[in-house]
Amino acid sequence: MAVVAVSTITLSQKWPFTRKRVVKDLAHATASRVEIRSFQQTFFPHPGCIAEGLTFRRSLDPQTPPLITIRRLVVQGTYTGLLTHYISVLRAEGMRIIVPPLGSSSSRPQATSAAQQSSNNKLEIGQMLTNDALLDFTSHNPNKPPIRFAIHQFSMQNWGTGRAMPFSTSLLIPTPPGEVVARGNLGPWIGNPAQAPVTGEYSFKRADLGVFKGIAGVLSSNGKFQGTMRNLGVQGATDVPAFELTRNHHRVRLTTQFRASVNATNGDVILQDVNAHFWNTDVISHGNIEGRPGEKGKTASLNLMVREGRIQDLLFLIVRSPKPPLSGVVSLKADATIPPGQKPFLRKLQLQGDFGVDDARFTKPATQQQMDQLSERARGHAEVEDPADVVSDLKGHVVVNDGVAKLTNLSFKVPGADAEMHGTYDLLSQRVNLHGILRMQAKLSQATSGVKSFLVKALDPFLNNNRPGAPFPISITGTYHHPSYHVSSTPQKEKRASSHEP
Repeated sequence: MAVVAVSTITLSQKWPFTRKRVVKDLAHATASRVEIRSFQQTFFPHPGCIAEGLTFRRSLDPQTPPLITIRRLVVQGTYTGLLTHYISVLRAEGMRIIVPPLGSSSSRPQATSAAQQSSNNKLEIGQMLTNDALLDFTSHNPNKPPIRFAIHQFSMQNWGTGRAMPFSTSLLIPTPPGEVVARGNLGPWIGNPAQAPVTGEYSFKRADLGVFKGIAGVLSSNGKFQGTMRNLGVQGATDVPAFELTRNHHRVRLTTQFRASVNATNGDVILQDVNAHFWNTDVISHGNIEGRPGEKGKTASLNLMVREGRIQDLLFLIVRSPKPPLSGVVSLKADATIPPGQKPFLRKLQLQGDFGVDDARFTKPATQQQMDQLSERARGHAEVEDPADVVSDLKGHVVVNDGVAKLTNLSFKVPGADAEMHGTYDLLSQRVNLHGILRMQAKLSQATSGVKSFLVKALDPFLNNNRPGAPFPISITGTYHHPSYHVSSTPQKEKRASSHEP
């Protein structure tokens, strides 16, 4: 009887599942003030308790949202773990975690007392479980809704041990909306959870890219991550089997290999290295996707580079026609910006860069035929026989804004002629308005036929500057489907450099 009495007294003094003890242990584990609305102890078959209406606060202001709220907390211990403050299972139901903005008073953990710091009664949890929880990252702007992650399932081990805590989770992320399954190690968690280290691997399924206006497709991704929630390094691969610009519905399989840094608290992304591949073209890029002051949504700023890609692959994504207007080997270096908003993708796209295309050929037969005829006549062949059909050294500078591509320093060669042009191409209406000069190897009288050829030859000695290499005005107007080519029979006088020019 004496042994039973001593054991009972010892257990009553060390019993960890009183309301006061649970509040103290939870406060110490989360560096916050804890309140419980109702509390019930349990003894059989396992010692423990059930707490309802829990709130965890950092701020003394009752108007400040709590760090954590839990509708119902079930604590299950063991009799052998009563003396060590060990809990085998802790199950949270209806949990919501609110991560405050970085730098706010509520984001800083409360200072613990010397007694707390030296206490040996630290709470340890073997396994923590929760289902259907919410994780909200709030902004300094009170009118801006939080970035919310819906956690379907979460399991973590070794809570409160001061070591990294293995975890597994499945959740719905907000942008782009899709399901993530992840496993790894979190912590140790000291203070703000957004600053706790985390490592692991993930899979991302059924991500709907349609949330970004102007594009569509369902993305999947697999990879690894390491860092903190505010600076999470991610390395992996993505696959979009049917990526498209919704304006023309031309679908391609788009895959990427990437390295990025993600701020999960606000959705900002730094793209360190992205290699995108579709058909026979690779696009290498880096940049960022981030919010800007005064703007709703994210702005993508990218540096793009293509080496020995295919111009038809790039044009297929943009034009509505079943076939792209041009084929050939392309090199491109450009800076692109895609601001947020409801405009169509091609209206939002802002791009400027330089490009070059080798072995170019127009895919529309009528267009290519006119280029062939131009080439033959430029070489002095009035009748077209077995024409060369390759456009070479096609290069220029392009600026895209509000759906219109402005082309400058545009030049190309066909056998027998060189052209220099400038003008615009409307990506939406596909209207062409290009003007410039053409220099031909043959004299104008050699490049014409019929009555016009006879008249030009008769006047040949009197035509000013009518010699091989003379610049003739040229224009390409109309639309992609119905282009109009015009070369003037009157050569253009070339401007001589002025002595006042630098």
